[in-house]
Amino acid sequence: MGRFHWLRFGAVVAVSMVVSACIALGAETHRGADGAKPSEIALYPTVKALPGALQAYMITSSVRTLIQGGDRFSAELGEVEEESFEISVVARYTVLEPGSSGEVRLRVEARAIDRSTLRPVALPPWEGVLRLAPSETVWEESAMPTWIYELGVSLDWLREWMTSPADVPADVIGVGARWEAVAHIGDDPRFAEFEFNEGAFSVIGKYQKSFRPAASAPPVASIVESYSGRLESSVERVDPDPWCLEEFSESTSMELYTRWIEECLDSVVAASLPTAMDLHGVHQLQLVRDDFPWSGRSRLTGNLIFAMDEAPLVTLEFTTEVVRHDHPFEQGEIKTLTPGAPQTEVLDAHSWIGTMYGVPSGAPADMYSFRGVEGDGAKIEMSSSDFTPYLVLVGEDGNVIRESYGFSDDERADVFVTLPYSGTYFVQATTSSGQISGGYTIALEVGPEVAPPTYFGEDDPNNQSRALRDVKTYDMDVCAPIPFGDESLRVIEDPKAFEESIRHDATRAYCLERLEPPDFERYVLVGVGFDSGWCVTPPGLEYEVWLYPSWGDVEIYIDYERAETPCRRSSWNELWLLVERPPTGEEWSYVAFANGY
Repeated sequence: MGRFHWLRFGAVVAVSMVVSACIALGAETHRGADGAKPSEIALYPTVKALPGALQAYMITSSVRTLIQGGDRFSAELGEVEEESFEISVVARYTVLEPGSSGEVRLRVEARAIDRSTLRPVALPPWEGVLRLAPSETVWEESAMPTWIYELGVSLDWLREWMTSPADVPADVIGVGARWEAVAHIGDDPRFAEFEFNEGAFSVIGKYQKSFRPAASAPPVASIVESYSGRLESSVERVDPDPWCLEEFSESTSMELYTRWIEECLDSVVAASLPTAMDLHGVHQLQLVRDDFPWSGRSRLTGNLIFAMDEAPLVTLEFTTEVVRHDHPFEQGEIKTLTPGAPQTEVLDAHSWIGTMYGVPSGAPADMYSFRGVEGDGAKIEMSSSDFTPYLVLVGEDGNVIRESYGFSDDERADVFVTLPYSGTYFVQATTSSGQISGGYTIALEVGPEVAPPTYFGEDDPNNQSRALRDVKTYDMDVCAPIPFGDESLRVIEDPKAFEESIRHDATRAYCLERLEPPDFERYVLVGVGFDSGWCVTPPGLEYEVWLYPSWGDVEIYIDYERAETPCRRSSWNELWLLVERPPTGEEWSYVAFANGY
């Protein structure tokens, strides 16, 4: 993987996590001298409503990444000057009975929506229980789905101030009250993968004013905290050998590539990671006596600091705006998908909005659900003559299991999966044709007898070739613990071979702690190495795996967008796949084809 590829994605997640964490930290407070004023209010708890009360909000989060000087590193990074995205979530908070220590508990129900149309986005709704400060527990036995976590939506925006409950300036404060604090960021599991040392944030808080935001609104207390500080990396850095930074040519041997991975990768990656991140932010809430907050907003700017001379200037801007949402809390219709009963439906302006999983923004989508048993096969097919169909299978936790990406033609899309658990599954039926209307047919088969679909190949004399659908990518992590050597294909079929393949210096905890052992009873681990011409993961990367029984072959086809300007550093890419085991009793050969278009 290219050295700065994570900046455009992982760093965005890092900043959103910082926002969430920064409002949940202890502080050393210097109390202000202002006396109480008529419009007094307590900073804690932030929600002052009684059990049974509820309030819905629209939470809009946006992230903007600015990159200057990217062309000093690579041509493709130089083309990226600004990236941004925005997502809106409607969240309904209901006050539950207090916890055992008297802390406020809130049931949180969240669903993603399209802000411009207020139509629901085709993702399953999520529900959890949030505990407000001073409770050290944030969520009660409920993990947020990946789409909420990765897109930086802070459902706990109203949980706590930067200033902890033990260090607030007074039980109640009045207009004009000010305070200063020092908030510490220490051991927090949410920062583990970024390996930051403890940092300190200077905090200034002020009760700005008391006013009515609308004629019929209650008086609100506008309170703001501004903060700034630095997080420094704890990653040990060793200057790479000079030869590690030399440019490769088209004639570079595979032996040299392998040597570079073994001798240079760790030091080059460590040297290219940020040494620190300077953060400046503002967090504001409008508190209401005996009620929920009226609104809230936060803004955080992070500047990444690198030791490398040619590193680009990267600025991350994260903004969250929260307003009361008085529209009906509608989830959208989730239709039941009945096995063996094809359904004919229409995508139009009344449908859900498709998600970002390979679907153009604003594309219509329908949502379905069905129940399945772990280990059973499930096959969903969608066809249409009006648009290009697209299917997304989602688990009950809100995370994507499988998409039809790379397996659809102009009029048909299908998804097959061996179900990973017993319970409810969701299907998003949408289109890659964008904002378009039209009819379609969708069908489901599920059960122990359901097998992957068979596709007849004209070149297969026995007409038994078929696409393998139980295939997924395997994260080998940045330390590349399994070298390719002189080969461009690695096939690992059992745990012993897996352990023997890992290079001896990859046993360090930071390298293997996130390496999930493959399920070799179900899969074969296959690695494909290829020179793509890109410093980062090639755009438009697609793959298909086909089984050819008559030849005894398992063939892997990889397509990607060809680089117009070759990378000045290593453009060696690796794709590791967990491929469903082919039928036993035969000897299979694995073949890979990588093609830039």
